Amino acid sequence: MSNNKPTSDPAKRADVAGEAAATKAAAGKKSKRRPAAKAKTSPKQPGQEHTARRAAEKAARVAKAAPPAQPAQPEYAPLQEAKQPELPGQAATPPAPPAKVATQAKTQPKAQETAQEAAQRGGHTPDVAPAPKAEAPEAAEKPKTPEKAAKAQNPGAETAPGAPAPQQSLEGEDENLSPEELARVATISRTAQLSIEKILEGAALRSGEATEEATVDAPPAPPAAPPEPTLVEKIGRGVGGGLISLAKWLLLVLLFIAVIAGGGVAWMYNKTTPAAVPTFTVRLNGVTLEPKEYEWNVPVVGSWIRRTFADKAEKSAAVNLLDAPLETDQPTLSISPAGYDTALTIKNGDGTEVFSGTAEEYKDFAFAANDNYTATLSLRQTDPGETSNALVTGKQEYAVQFSVLMKPTIRLNTNAVQQGGVAAVRVTGLSDDQAEEQPTFHCDIAETAFAKSANGWVAFVPVKYDQELGEYPIEVAAGGYTETLMLTVRARTWNFKDYTSQSQFSSPYLALADTPQEVQNVLSIFDPQVYWTANGFVQPFLTNITVKNDFGLTEYVGRTSAQRAKNQSIAGGRTFTNVVITTSANQDLITPADGRVVLAKDLGGTAGNTVVVEHGAGLKSIFYNLRSLSVEEGQIVVQGQPLGKTNATMLAEARIGAQPVEPLTIWRGQCDAVRYL
Repeated sequence: MSNNKPTSDPAKRADVAGEAAATKAAAGKKSKRRPAAKAKTSPKQPGQEHTARRAAEKAARVAKAAPPAQPAQPEYAPLQEAKQPELPGQAATPPAPPAKVATQAKTQPKAQETAQEAAQRGGHTPDVAPAPKAEAPEAAEKPKTPEKAAKAQNPGAETAPGAPAPQQSLEGEDENLSPEELARVATISRTAQLSIEKILEGAALRSGEATEEATVDAPPAPPAAPPEPTLVEKIGRGVGGGLISLAKWLLLVLLFIAVIAGGGVAWMYNKTTPAAVPTFTVRLNGVTLEPKEYEWNVPVVGSWIRRTFADKAEKSAAVNLLDAPLETDQPTLSISPAGYDTALTIKNGDGTEVFSGTAEEYKDFAFAANDNYTATLSLRQTDPGETSNALVTGKQEYAVQFSVLMKPTIRLNTNAVQQGGVAAVRVTGLSDDQAEEQPTFHCDIAETAFAKSANGWVAFVPVKYDQELGEYPIEVAAGGYTETLMLTVRARTWNFKDYTSQSQFSSPYLALADTPQEVQNVLSIFDPQVYWTANGFVQPFLTNITVKNDFGLTEYVGRTSAQRAKNQSIAGGRTFTNVVITTSANQDLITPADGRVVLAKDLGGTAGNTVVVEHGAGLKSIFYNLRSLSVEEGQIVVQGQPLGKTNATMLAEARIGAQPVEPLTIWRGQCDAVRYL
């Protein structure tokens, strides 16, 4: 048994001590008046049965009214005053409150043991029924017995523990008590005294003054049973337990899956090889380039796990070097496969950036000068995140050094031309610095020069109406390159007229040798700009015209029929190197193409009012026998602008340099040499 601790309430301890003292005093008084009888077994008196029954009923009521014990910290419960059997004429002590029943239950067994010990020391054993459970009075209640009342009035009269209680007379009670009753009263008094001593010892132990003399505690009150859980609590506990079990199971499953997945990912990672890296074919002007460096991320598990393959070059690593210069202003760049993001940057020898953009934009780029260049090309692939399959992402870079020595494009507009026609030599594809240098030209047919055109340079080769047939080399030097072209001269069927007398010759007439000196003086004028590039040529006559004598027509007197059949030339014939046109008089003669007036003057004689317009590159339009002039020398004229008024018959011609050519095909836009520039 464990030691009982004194109650923590001082008021309760005082009441218990007071009641115990009063009980002890009453017991002492009775024992003085009548000594305790020798313990023996005797039949129970009717009064005893009545007293015991009442005590048992009262104890049952108290036990029924007491609330269930609650778990609490163990403490020493105050020893309550034992309930004495009611004697005749004695008022019954009011029952203790239910809250005190548990404390009395603890102290009652101990009180019974103490009573038995006292009876043995007195030489007899009480033959009485077990004392009912003592009831602990409330701290606020006052003692109801005479002893308690006397103690309340005189607190100092309390008997010290162990001293005999003062003998007091119980009026009306001594005569009715039998020896057994007196012995029981003495036992109860002794029990109460011992209980008070135990209470005091417990208080001393609580204040730190406990000695090694151990006292036997009453057994602790059993812990209160937990309240019965509600249905909701039972369901919650069941669900919670089930969820915990499910979570543990899921954790094991996930762990197992993670182990399997980890092994699979490791296997897939090792199986991913550089063969998954994209392979490109990049060519610059037909030369295949090798990559400088690359870094590609190959998907192993979607976009989450990738394996990287990289090969990065050192800063000093050599780049692609092209030994042969690129002889064009637009070197081609091809990339296969397509569909990757591209970024191209080109810098010249000074480090100046001349191009930056995509490979698609490079198609419209042309180098402006011959120089040494460095180009860097980057091919990239990013994952847009919108497709179900992850893409190989990364980049691959190229670097190349090359020089551009542009080879100009030199060509003839035609490989063959008829007598009296015009051929054109065009030079294009020059760099800006090359374009400023005028190409040179040499040909046995005619000596001419190049003029600046919209796309480069152009030189016109006039073929005389009687040029010998055959092939003629044309040597052209441009942009540091020299190229020889071959031009074939073909025969042209010319018209002719045969007369029996020279008086039948057509009029007016100006032979090549009859060219006025003023006109010959301006034939060498060569404007380096081609004026008609934008608008071309138009016929200068606004009204209907009749060609009286065509270009190249020859008039003969005295040819035989055989000579006429073979169109053989004979001495004395005259050939027109211009055209004779009849038209409406006093009509505007307009400028066939833009140009500059180099002569506007009345030359007298057959020539009359004459206008010469330089259209550029040595190509001139010459008009004779005008009724009047509308322009002055040095004036810039545009296509359609009036040059003067016409007569009914006029002479007109076209010359390149000093060489006459067929004019009507040029003015009507039928000459390919001057039509496409």
